[in-house]
Amino acid sequence: MRRVIITMSLLAFLSSGCAARKYENTQLVGMGDTQVKVHSSESRPAIDIGYDGKKLLVVKTKNIKREKIQARHQETYKRCWTVERKISPSPNAGAMANIMDGLFQLPFAILQTVLFLTPKPGCETYTNWTSWKNQENLRVTETPYSGKVSLDCGPAGQYKVTTNEIGTASLNIAPLLNFLTKGYSWTIKAKTYCHGELIGDSLTLDTTQLGVTWNKPRYQPDLPPLLVASVKFNDPNNNQILDAKETAYIVVTLTNKGRGDAFRIEVDPKLQGQVDGVVLTPDKKLYIELLSKGESKKLKFKLNAEEKIPAQRLRIKISIKELNGFEPPPLEVNLATRPYAPPKLALVSWIVDDDNVGMSSGNGNDRLELGEQAEITVFIQNIGQGLAENVRATLEVADSNLFSKELRTNLGEILPGEWQKAVFTLRVNNRYNGPENLPISITVTERRSMFGFRQKLKLALGKMVKQSGVINAF
Repeated sequence: MRRVIITMSLLAFLSSGCAARKYENTQLVGMGDTQVKVHSSESRPAIDIGYDGKKLLVVKTKNIKREKIQARHQETYKRCWTVERKISPSPNAGAMANIMDGLFQLPFAILQTVLFLTPKPGCETYTNWTSWKNQENLRVTETPYSGKVSLDCGPAGQYKVTTNEIGTASLNIAPLLNFLTKGYSWTIKAKTYCHGELIGDSLTLDTTQLGVTWNKPRYQPDLPPLLVASVKFNDPNNNQILDAKETAYIVVTLTNKGRGDAFRIEVDPKLQGQVDGVVLTPDKKLYIELLSKGESKKLKFKLNAEEKIPAQRLRIKISIKELNGFEPPPLEVNLATRPYAPPKLALVSWIVDDDNVGMSSGNGNDRLELGEQAEITVFIQNIGQGLAENVRATLEVADSNLFSKELRTNLGEILPGEWQKAVFTLRVNNRYNGPENLPISITVTERRSMFGFRQKLKLALGKMVKQSGVINAF
């Protein structure tokens, strides 16, 4: 028994040699790569207007993209350990507990010794990515775009510029200073459309810093302009005559073929002599504030002819002046006016249809007889020289035994030589005992009462309609 106890104690001592790692606290020893991603973004167009301090207004058009960024980092950690061994049985445990613990650890101790797996003190490193976090600052990028920009320069006029492929355009303000009214500030507004959205910006300049002295009313160009003027008469029918009730236009074209700019060009058309029935609008001077070298611009004046205009000669003199005296010779337009040509409406033909088709009900012999309903088609022709407007035809019935469903038909406009037809239904019952020629008539009206007429319709009961009224226009 004594030997057994000694043997078991020896085994417990050997088993106390089983070693294990004891880890120390993990430490952050370094930062590695950083990754970023776009969480959300928005894009808006923008326009900026500025002054270069010399003579140019500078306009910039761009798209501004703002992105909300998230980021994460790679962190490196270090973890170290020592080796802990069981040197002796636990004094707090009983003999049998120490023996059993030794028997349990004995295979592991033998394996560590045989396989050389006994741990040694050391350290190791490893990396982890942090969680994605929103960044406080937005990432802003600007992309230029080309577009048309309107510049409102106040008293100096309205101008248009187009930004180039890098989103920039400029305007020389030196010629514009001449048109400023006396004051200390000058506000210029810029606006443009981008993707259907109107955007704008404004700039206020101190005129005292621009060299404006107010005692020099004219701006002299470095080189003189050469203005060439032409005029054209545009009328709807292109007959080069101002017809009654016609609206035509006088178009003045000014081209600067010189090497310098022209300023505040004044164009003033005037009707010469006694003129009746013609109105020229606008009845005031029109201005072109700036005509740069190589540029052309048009001004349009409207001529309205009244309905009762007489035949007459029409002379329009157009005077042109330029601020610095570089105007071209005056222009003159010579026209003729032509009085109104009235329409003349006539009832030229009518037919009877009793074929049991549509709204007719009869025996199909093209005669209106007792007990039948027929379609009466009348043809109205404009045999005059002018346009007939708002033409209407009305069927009038003067017997209680005659009935008509459609009494009025709108025919609209009828050009000279053309015709329109109006279809009426007419029913005669078996009680009719009036005259053979039915008591019906046609009234035709036009926008002006003087061009209408009323005429009895020669339609005999039971007889074929004679086509004596038909003219060659059909």
